[in-house]
Amino acid sequence: MSLKQQVRILFLVRPVLLIGVCAVFLGITGPVILADPPPTFTAAEIQQYIGVNEGDRVRFTGICTVESAVYGFSLTVACDPGGGEWSGIAIYDGYDQRLNADRSEWVDVVGIVEEYYDKTEINCTNEYEYPPLALNEFGSLPFPVSTTTGAMSTAESMESCIIILYDVEVMSDPDPYGDISIDDGSGIGTVLFKVVEPVPPVGTVFDCLRGNLDYHFGEFKIRPRDLNDRLCPPTSTPDPSATPCIHDGDANQDGSVTAGDAQLAFYMVLGLYIPSFEEACAADCNGDEEITSGDAQQIFMKALGTGACIDDL
Repeated sequence: MSLKQQVRILFLVRPVLLIGVCAVFLGITGPVILADPPPTFTAAEIQQYIGVNEGDRVRFTGICTVESAVYGFSLTVACDPGGGEWSGIAIYDGYDQRLNADRSEWVDVVGIVEEYYDKTEINCTNEYEYPPLALNEFGSLPFPVSTTTGAMSTAESMESCIIILYDVEVMSDPDPYGDISIDDGSGIGTVLFKVVEPVPPVGTVFDCLRGNLDYHFGEFKIRPRDLNDRLCPPTSTPDPSATPCIHDGDANQDGSVTAGDAQLAFYMVLGLYIPSFEEACAADCNGDEEITSGDAQQIFMKALGTGACIDDL
């Protein structure tokens, strides 16, 4: 029996055991009946209200796309494994923050379908019979939904989905609430970066920009999860005819791998350098679709002749 199966059994059995112990302690005789878990719905069904209504108690199983509390409060975002439009859903767990899921981790939650200021979410705050669970088993994240800055402002079908924009220019400084105007030529959109991350200057152009499409204070905004969301995914390219993504450590694309490439990769991690698609591919030395300090270290080891990148193997 896999760990995931064991966790699911515990998820269903644990309340029965607890109620049984309480019944014995209180001297209650006779059968103890526990309500069945509510019906399971996909995020797409919940978002489109297919077979479910606002206020219904539902069960949802999916893959975490925005890890718990990454925006500073008890919110997790998850998706149906197939991805695409309508596939994302926000999960609110109140201040107890019982759900502590990592990105790409499977979650299993029961809660009430709510429209929180017109954003559809599953509210688990008062769910104690079947508390929300991160299952410690991981799946493959679907590729982000491609859209434009002009379209995302009315894209309800992409609410709580991870989206990707291409060739995006920063058009303004942050307003008092942190909102920044961006444009890819299709019309103005809004990005809200995390407050702890560096603010890109006006005129900065991102080859790619990823993030959760959040309905926030009456407006759809792309909210990058970390600095890696400012980079193109190494397995994608805006131009289908472009050369393949090469993970070789040559971050500055000068034909050789030196300590300078490791330093440039580290600058990418810190958000001090916005790379091109080819530079991002090269800096992602281990090919895991993220540029981290581990990639910079691996590139440095390759420069010393004691290491290699994934495309060297």
